[in-house]
Amino acid sequence: ALPLKEGAAFVIPLFDHQAYGIQVDTVVVAGSAQVETATGMVAAWKLELTTADRQATYFMAKEGLRELKVLVTWAGGAMRVSVLGSSMSSRRIM
Repeated sequence: ALPLKEGAAFVIPLFDHQAYGIQVDTVVVAGSAQVETATGMVAAWKLELTTADRQATYFMAKEGLRELKVLVTWAGGAMRVSVLGSSMSSRRIM
């Protein structure tokens, strides 16, 4: 696991399914947040990733580092919000 702390940045290889290859991107720990889940509020790290075609914000639980919420906005303006354990799971917003 990466040593997450506010302001940290990590260069990581990611598989780009559209280009069928590996791209290298930077993930930045943008801060902390409280995320509402089905079991209540959870303290989370806010991670930001920007690529050529999208901006993604991931909220990872500080305890256990599980993914709680993902917000993705593509260059064309489409947006996807995924909230784990809720009725909003994987909702795409145009």
